[in-house]
Amino acid sequence: MAVMFLLMIYWLFLMADSKTPLTGLIVGTLIVLGLRFTGVRKHFRAYAVAGILVCAVLQLSFNMTESLVASAGRDTTLTGRTSCGSRFSV
Repeated sequence: MAVMFLLMIYWLFLMADSKTPLTGLIVGTLIVLGLRFTGVRKHFRAYAVAGILVCAVLQLSFNMTESLVASAGRDTTLTGRTSCGSRFSV
């Protein structure tokens, strides 16, 4: 039942073409699935700290944010985005 619910949410995110909540759903699902294992639950804080440190080193070394944004099919300069209403048009 829960798998069908997650698949429906995934499908809705794909239809909305929204990458940020889709990425959050994937990361959250992986965390929940990982917490099912006793070893992960027992050392979760250590894994979380290690994950944050690895992400920080990768960001400082290789600018991972730009790579992730590009792999999601987005532009880091926010060009191509349109305003929602005409009252903000110039």
